[in-house]
Amino acid sequence: MGEEQVPYAGAAEARAAIDEVVRDAEARAERARRYAASLEEVRVVGRHAAGATVTLDHLGAVVALEVDDRLAAGGGDRVGRTVLAAVGAARSRLPGVLDHIASDAFGPGSATAQHLREQAALVFGVPTPSARTAPAGALPDGVLR
Repeated sequence: MGEEQVPYAGAAEARAAIDEVVRDAEARAERARRYAASLEEVRVVGRHAAGATVTLDHLGAVVALEVDDRLAAGGGDRVGRTVLAAVGAARSRLPGVLDHIASDAFGPGSATAQHLREQAALVFGVPTPSARTAPAGALPDGVLR
């Protein structure tokens, strides 16, 4: 067998390389913690002129609903259609809000922010071309795992 090449000049250089990897991992973990904390604070509001206001969290779940008396007097079908329209208005804003948070946490050009952008588009809006062609469950290189 051939002679193996050692990538480091010595133990001190190897320890320095390990320390750098640890610092990078700690920085990534901190960015992920900030991202998660920011998500918990997300509230997106959708309104319909007929008298419905809906507030969604980062998952698109309704966390608040207001229906004015004028709308309520119009009957259940009208209330249902109006509330759903308000939900749709709020959901349409979520990809942009989530993209802003991911870009702040991971950098606008990062693979992680791009992946999160594509996932939000799949869930809440029109999918981007690369998100439509990626295998299910696949994470591109460089995405924070």
